[in-house]
Amino acid sequence: MWKGRGPAAGTQARGEGTQLCQKCFNPGHWTYECKNERVYVRRPTRTQQLFNPQVRQRFADPADQPPRTEGEILREKRDKEAKKRAKQIAKIREKMFAGNKDAKKKKKASSDSSSSSSSSSS
Repeated sequence: MWKGRGPAAGTQARGEGTQLCQKCFNPGHWTYECKNERVYVRRPTRTQQLFNPQVRQRFADPADQPPRTEGEILREKRDKEAKKRAKQIAKIREKMFAGNKDAKKKKKASSDSSSSSSSSSS
């Protein structure tokens, strides 16, 4: 009448090492068989997940992940391009400021030599 009920039926029907207790998170038994104390696992709230997608829990198996939406794909592509542009701009600025620093050094060196020669002639 009650097929699949009882401690023996649940453990043998499914693989031995695959079940994970939801109470203590140890493998080898089911929650209703657990004699351990409950383990507290802090998880982010739904609001925190919405405001910061990085704290969202990831799927254990990559095959179980839902398909990416078109918006996610476009957002990733846009972010990648923005990072690439930022690197290019940083390189250009570095070259520009490197040229200015060299010019300032030359100008300072020439002003130091002219001021030392004018002070020695006095």
